[in-house]
Amino acid sequence: MKGSIIKRNNSYSIVIDVGRDAFGRRKQRWFSGFKNKDEAEKQLPRILVKLEDGELIDNNNITLGNFLDDWLKGKIKKDNLSPTTIDGYNNIIYNHVIPVIGKLKLQNIKPYNLQKYFDLKSESLSPRTLSNHKRVLSSALLYALDMDLIGKNPLAKVKLPRQKKEETKILSADQCNLLLEEVQGNLTLKMPVTLALLLGMRRGEVLGLSWDAVNLDNKTISVIQNLEYISGKYYFKEPKTLKSKRTIAIPKSLVPILREHYRWQCEMKVRSRNTWGTDKNLVCTRKVNGLPITPHVLSFMFSNFLKTHNFPHIRFHDLRHTNASLMLTAGVSTKVASSRLGHSKASITLDLYSHVMESIDREAAEKIAMLIKSSKNTHKKTQA
Repeated sequence: MKGSIIKRNNSYSIVIDVGRDAFGRRKQRWFSGFKNKDEAEKQLPRILVKLEDGELIDNNNITLGNFLDDWLKGKIKKDNLSPTTIDGYNNIIYNHVIPVIGKLKLQNIKPYNLQKYFDLKSESLSPRTLSNHKRVLSSALLYALDMDLIGKNPLAKVKLPRQKKEETKILSADQCNLLLEEVQGNLTLKMPVTLALLLGMRRGEVLGLSWDAVNLDNKTISVIQNLEYISGKYYFKEPKTLKSKRTIAIPKSLVPILREHYRWQCEMKVRSRNTWGTDKNLVCTRKVNGLPITPHVLSFMFSNFLKTHNFPHIRFHDLRHTNASLMLTAGVSTKVASSRLGHSKASITLDLYSHVMESIDREAAEKIAMLIKSSKNTHKKTQA
């Protein structure tokens, strides 16, 4: 095999003759994207050796779609990906990327092609979702770069729209009391809403909570698993971080609510001759059949409940934000709040609830000023 170096525009390419096809036409392999001639000359002998050893496949006809399909299958086999992660990858690659640019040749993809893809998707997807698309494509194309399937990563020059920080919506203390009162009549939503609002638990943590993790005598709940629902199947998995796996104290007022709910579930099982519910022994279940509540169904039911009862529109996750904000406003230390919420670092709590901390900071400044002023007035009265 022979190789040569050719300058194309502002970069250099390696061209290698790899024989002739069935019609006698010369076949060549191109390796592009080298910044200067010296860089190309250094790579030339290495590429020739890899070609001789069969390490470099003929990538001239590989489409982006074929490559992504092969890459994802390999990644799933090698990496210990969670069902949620696999589902996310599948959605991005098969429902979005491949239908739009999957037929393009891998070697021919330019930053322009990818930029057009993200510009198109920005019309229907949020900046956060676009960022996830870019992260997945970046991982795949870096692998292609390592395997010498492409000369450089075309995604490096692609720009995404700036992510707008979503405004966190929280309920007031009065709204919280009213919500807790109203939701008691909804036997499917009662416990998920109560646990999220009073304890700041995440949606998956609430739905994955089993009675085995509830200690009413010690007034504690242990967060040890999340519930996920993917492609028609329920999955129970451990929290992602060590701090997310935690035991938190529950207020005295929650104990009788939990006891009453447990008695109700037991009655439902007896009435149905044990056909109601599952062996997972979950705290939060559907009223009709005792089956687990899927995350999307919970969010949908919660949204409808808010509309029906004239509450402001918030996400189910905003109940957790409400709990955190009320904790900090009540004077609970950042360290304790962070531990209860399951944040890996207290700095995360400070960053997420900086708006609350600013309010607390202003209140502290006024209190100090009032304290000094009060001391000054007392001193004047003493002198008089």
